[in-house]
Amino acid sequence: MDQETKKEFEELTLIVRDSFGALEERMDGEFKAVRAEMDDGFKAVRAEMDDGFKAVRAEMDDGFKAVRAEMNTEFASIRVELSEIKVTIQGLEERVERLFKTETEDVSAFYRDFTELKRRVEKIEKFVQLQVA
Repeated sequence: MDQETKKEFEELTLIVRDSFGALEERMDGEFKAVRAEMDDGFKAVRAEMDDGFKAVRAEMDDGFKAVRAEMNTEFASIRVELSEIKVTIQGLEERVERLFKTETEDVSAFYRDFTELKRRVEKIEKFVQLQVA
């Protein structure tokens, strides 16, 4: 190959190298811009999802607080009723103990008390929807 052809090839090589270099720089810049745009988009999606999850959690917490408050109110009346029943049973136990000692007390009073206790227990079971065999 003669000198002139060799020089033309070298010049052509420089032109191609410079062109590819410029193209690479331009593509790198565009890829960086696309990456940055995608990163921003993903950040926005993540933030939106986090906000959505926070809203759902807050709504669920509010709902559970309301259910807990309602349950506490309802259970309070049941606790009172059960405490009253406990006191009545303790009284009956004392009366039965005295009856065994003296055998003079009227048994029909016990029957009324047990019937009343049974009615109250059934009322509580119905209230809390217990299935009792």
